[in-house]
Amino acid sequence: MSRYHCLSGVVAALLLSTPATSQTAAAPTATAKADYERALAAASKGDRANAILLFDHACTGNVMEACNLLGEAYSSGTAVPKDEARAVTFLAKSCQAKNGPGCWLLGQAYYEGRGTAKDVVRGIHTIGDACDFGSGPACVTIGGFFATGRHLPKDPVKAAAYYKNACDAGNALGCQNLAAAYYNGDGVPKDPKRFVSIHSASCDRGNAESCEDAGMAYQNGTGIPQDPRRALEYFKRACDGGRQTRCPPR
Repeated sequence: MSRYHCLSGVVAALLLSTPATSQTAAAPTATAKADYERALAAASKGDRANAILLFDHACTGNVMEACNLLGEAYSSGTAVPKDEARAVTFLAKSCQAKNGPGCWLLGQAYYEGRGTAKDVVRGIHTIGDACDFGSGPACVTIGGFFATGRHLPKDPVKAAAYYKNACDAGNALGCQNLAAAYYNGDGVPKDPKRFVSIHSASCDRGNAESCEDAGMAYQNGTGIPQDPRRALEYFKRACDGGRQTRCPPR
């Protein structure tokens, strides 16, 4: 779903007047790939200085994951002096190559004014790019704007569609929001069975909160027949995933 058909008013006009900046990135070089692996190894051993140097080489050689890690490092001041403007430079390279996580981080920088002039419209535009390029957190954010009417016209249907994109990308919060939409009938037909199936699938991908919600559904008979045994199975998985409230008393 293209967001350009979703945005309206001043925001849409501004976004549509902004020329596209993404481009097809050159493939990473073999040397850059090797540098990236060496950087990860160095970081795992606590050799931060060498890791940063190798990540820089890898980014220069078009390994966008390295560009993203450098952007995060300079943004937070981890292993390097904090330099948010430099962080934006690395993230902009990644985003121009249609890297979803890079665009997600860059969009937040524009939105919040970190390392660059604050520009909410450009931030939303870039976060929308990130969603288009497969970033689950970005899709959740755009869905949230549509759900609440903040920055974008309130539209539960479009919110649910973005939550689905996020869930399809494996984002746990996107799955939870999509399941809630089906439970409440927000932007999609009310469907308690779909609520359960979404949480069940998300639980299978390791989302402990969805395991808990699936367990509650089986415990209460929400959308499916009550099944205390299956409820306990889901609660155990929730506990194993860190949901302490679902752990049996000791």
